[in-house]
Amino acid sequence: MQTHESGVWWRAVTRTQRVGVGGCFCRNFSRRGFLGGTTMAAAWQDIPGNRDAYAQLGDSIRSGRAIAFVGAGASAGLYPMWKELLRRLAHLVVNRGLAKETDEAFWIDPKTKPSQAASGIKRALGDGLYLEELPRMFRPVPGADGQYFTQIHGWILKLGFQGIVTTNYDCGLIEARQKVRPAPPGTGSSWATWKDDVAVNRWLTREVFTNGCCPILFAHGYYERPETLVLAADEYRQAYENGQPFLELIKSLWGRERLVFLGFGFSDPWLDFIATEAITAAGGRGAAPRHVALIGLTQPYTAELRRSWHEGYNTDPVFYPVITSADKSEDHSALLGILAQLIGDVASGGSVHHPPNPPKPTSVALIQPPAALEGSIEPIGRDAQLNSLYNAYNASRPPVIWVYGPPGVGKSFLLSAFVSRWKEYSSTEPVGFWYTFPSKESPASPDISSTSFFAGALSAYSFGDIFPDNEMEREVTLANLLRRHKSLLILDGLENIQLSSIDGKIEDDLLRSLLRDVLTDPPEHTLVVAASRYPLVEFQEFKDEGKYKEIEVGPLSPPQGANLLRQLFQKGRGACPTEDVLREISTDLGGNPLWLVIFGGIVSERFGGNIPDSFFENPRGDGPRLFAAFERFLDKHQRDFLTLLGLFGRAMEQSDFELLLQSRAGERLKLLTDGECRKMYKTLADYNLLTGDKTDYGTWIRWDTHPRVRAHFGAKLKETYPEIWRDAHSSLFDGYRKQAIKHGQPDLSQLASMNIIVRHGLEAGRAKDSYSFYRYNIAKDWKGDDTERLGLVSDALKTISGFFCDQSYDHAVEGLEDDEIAWLVARASYCLEGQGKFIEAADTRKKSNAAYIRLFEEKRQEAGKDVCTAGDVAYGIEALSGIQVRLGELSLAEESARTAVSWAKKATVSSRESCETGNEFEGYASLFEVPPWLRECSTLSALATALHQRGKLQEALEHFKNALHINESRANGRTLHSEPGVRYCALRLDQAETDDAFRSIYDYALRMTEDVKRGAEDATSHIKGLHVLIQGRALTELGDHWTAEKVLDDAVQLTENSKKSQFMCEPRLARATVRRLRRLFDEALQDIDAALARSGEHNMTLINVDGNLLKSHVLLDIQQIDRAEECIKKIQEYMHREGEIDCYRLRLPELSLLQGRLTVYREGTVRYVSGYLESARRYIESMGFWRLRRQWESYNRGAWRL
Repeated sequence: MQTHESGVWWRAVTRTQRVGVGGCFCRNFSRRGFLGGTTMAAAWQDIPGNRDAYAQLGDSIRSGRAIAFVGAGASAGLYPMWKELLRRLAHLVVNRGLAKETDEAFWIDPKTKPSQAASGIKRALGDGLYLEELPRMFRPVPGADGQYFTQIHGWILKLGFQGIVTTNYDCGLIEARQKVRPAPPGTGSSWATWKDDVAVNRWLTREVFTNGCCPILFAHGYYERPETLVLAADEYRQAYENGQPFLELIKSLWGRERLVFLGFGFSDPWLDFIATEAITAAGGRGAAPRHVALIGLTQPYTAELRRSWHEGYNTDPVFYPVITSADKSEDHSALLGILAQLIGDVASGGSVHHPPNPPKPTSVALIQPPAALEGSIEPIGRDAQLNSLYNAYNASRPPVIWVYGPPGVGKSFLLSAFVSRWKEYSSTEPVGFWYTFPSKESPASPDISSTSFFAGALSAYSFGDIFPDNEMEREVTLANLLRRHKSLLILDGLENIQLSSIDGKIEDDLLRSLLRDVLTDPPEHTLVVAASRYPLVEFQEFKDEGKYKEIEVGPLSPPQGANLLRQLFQKGRGACPTEDVLREISTDLGGNPLWLVIFGGIVSERFGGNIPDSFFENPRGDGPRLFAAFERFLDKHQRDFLTLLGLFGRAMEQSDFELLLQSRAGERLKLLTDGECRKMYKTLADYNLLTGDKTDYGTWIRWDTHPRVRAHFGAKLKETYPEIWRDAHSSLFDGYRKQAIKHGQPDLSQLASMNIIVRHGLEAGRAKDSYSFYRYNIAKDWKGDDTERLGLVSDALKTISGFFCDQSYDHAVEGLEDDEIAWLVARASYCLEGQGKFIEAADTRKKSNAAYIRLFEEKRQEAGKDVCTAGDVAYGIEALSGIQVRLGELSLAEESARTAVSWAKKATVSSRESCETGNEFEGYASLFEVPPWLRECSTLSALATALHQRGKLQEALEHFKNALHINESRANGRTLHSEPGVRYCALRLDQAETDDAFRSIYDYALRMTEDVKRGAEDATSHIKGLHVLIQGRALTELGDHWTAEKVLDDAVQLTENSKKSQFMCEPRLARATVRRLRRLFDEALQDIDAALARSGEHNMTLINVDGNLLKSHVLLDIQQIDRAEECIKKIQEYMHREGEIDCYRLRLPELSLLQGRLTVYREGTVRYVSGYLESARRYIESMGFWRLRRQWESYNRGAWRL
């Protein structure tokens, strides 16, 4: 498995092993001049069996599918052969005093296995010195002809092999390919090592042969990458470990391809390994040999020699004589004669292999990296990261990959390189979707929520033209689409929607939900890759399951940075500095690829490679200091143009540029001619400071740069020239506002653009104009056209936050009136509630309520301003009560609801007084356009709901009756409308005891639906879902469990598809209840866990209690007593605060019954449950919670099991 005879120590496929190729054999050839000699040629042709083997060799090469396996003999003359290599290493160890001469004698003894000798040498040298000295022996060495490859290397490339695998470490084959068979443009280096799983997989799938370049695989490593070299026994074990892609490749090549061995000895231990492992795995040895080998013969020929190759290696050898000189060196020049003849024979009748073009999938859009990332620069020092990405993509269930690193290290460029090299990895075009979240470093950045992402992704995955109104439906739909296609989804710039660099939590709930969905149930084919400046901590639990992996991208090392600079200087003009200077620059710039690329572009293009002394005046430092050095190299027009880019968190469009030319920021640029502009663009692009899009005629229509560059120039303008900053944004605001007002009902993309207009106005210091535009052109009413019709809750919230100095909504920007501020704060609370951020929504609602009360008391009713009435105040306090119920703050909810009822009654009184004076609409909630009597009905229902949850069922009923009376007298309604009616039915369900009562509630729910259909209110999925929920619960109590489950299926679908009720968990818990009764325990637990997951994420305490109550019962049903007890402990934690029972008294009787049931299961007897039964009885009777009486009576009879 390790040695080679005839001076060529052969090893399996790892890298380009420039090691033992061509040594003595090329040296002897050049000295003796045997090429084409008749004596040698006749000698090899006269060996029995050689003619047939040679014919097979020609056929294999002419087929276009032959793969060359190249051993050390091909490099002989330039690099040490294996025996010589071990001798040099052994002598080095002894000279350094790290071993004895007896050790050296043992290591170079022919009887010692080479792998054993190498292992001993490695131990003596230590890993560090070993990995330093071994590669040094294979650094490029020119031959007598000045070439860095042997003549055999050149002829191997001329033969047109489909690909080459070599066990050598040296660069000979790569150098020969560049001279003899250069790769087509854009195909990259096309060489790899055994450790590069990406490339190995490409070899396995044969995708590596599709780009027209002859790929080279270094089977035992490459000298420039010491960690890949295979010489010692432990390195062999690592390379050929079972399950490794490389071992699978060796087996596959032997069993599937046509191989030609060159430069190997006669009895190589590595070939013995292949004989026992690969050939057997490939299906044994065929009747006729599959492969061909050119083998040097150092002993008399016998038929047994050929037979041993047939049977041992499934290979037919072409033997050639090797002449051994007095100094024991070997002359392989006969091999050159064979290769020379072979080249002529193939040329006279050969064919070239052209792989067919693979079909392109059409179900998903072709993925395209952003134009800003395109270029000819090769990624440096990122092989390991690229391999990780390819391995992830090829996994049966790819993990979610999180790429992170500081700004400017090339995260996006890494992903671009991965996509751009896709053709080398795969037989198909890359498909999927790439989305870059705009930079939040610019205040005027576009939407950084996930709305635009979901719109683009659903379109890319051919979902259709219909964009789901409900945010949760968008997430579920996209997650399902990702499971249908083999594709790649890239999310770039995620630091813009992460809360901070400390915890890295994703701020956008919908995107976080999508990632969790994909992690919980990974798609079989789609790879999701996210890139951010910050690591992510919230999905760490998926690491152990292999569903989530992180790839860190850091600065380049000095040698890597020097390599990058060298590429830039070679691409540009002028001379390239020395290696030492390049490394010093890389160190000064912190190894940051962004700074290196900008520096290399400026110095190579402007200074012809001569680094100005002024650069060294600013040694290593942070970004702003480095930019200060770079800026000295730019003229005023170039700086002005980059400053314009700094006004945005996105690329600058042509329409943006035209508007900015009319502002003070564009005064000097406006004077430039078209030719001068083109020159400026080209210069900035050469400096790697500008990219973008052009028309087919070369006209620029879109300009972009790195976010760090935008942020630098934007911040500098805002700080140094604030009046110019405001004037620029004012020009953008005025120009785009005029265009937007012309629209009728804006669509999704238009609304996103309109939100950006508001932010430009705010940056211009025109808060009042921005408020008017937002309120009357975007929101249009208190509910918000943007949130109600298109579900742009996150977008609306970001726009609203722009009117305030911080996220607390305490301090508004200058220029707004108190009533305008109060309206904005109320809208913010509404949007926060729509996102499920109930704690934040409650805090914000308290602020808006205080503002409205203050406005009412001040009676701010001047002409042209919104009139704040008692009805407005009542609405806001009622909304607060509803949020507090969700959070489980029931005592506060009751207090808020009583206050809301009081304000609603004030509005009703005011309305009556106004009617007497002829002003019918006085007292209406002017901001929310609701009549006072309806507001009073709604607030009474809110109060009844809070009382119901507190266990005050009878008092709650009285308030519902009052609401019913108002509704019947003012609207001739048979039922309460909408949510109040549903709350009323929920109370009646808890008070019902007989089947007739439950049927009555079921009929009432049906009448509610009919009244909604007859009335002006749309029967939305939200309202339908609530009505169907009541129907399903009533059917459950009536014992029609099969029908109840079907009805509750509809309730779950309707509520979860509605943006108003997407956070409701009651339908799932109701369905779990009926599934439990049907003994569908697994399905019941799935519903409960889904409800608990949502309630935990959004701090819905009541659902946490209800879910754990039901889950405990299910767990007891299936005899999981310990888990049930854990759930009960959670319930007690929720319901006990500061040592006393909290106000969620409604669940106290159920908790007592559950504790009694646990005792029965735990103790196996009913002797200890009387106390729990008595406690439950008292609660039921005091509350009037008659629905539970049936359950209590069943337990009292001893029927504790389901």
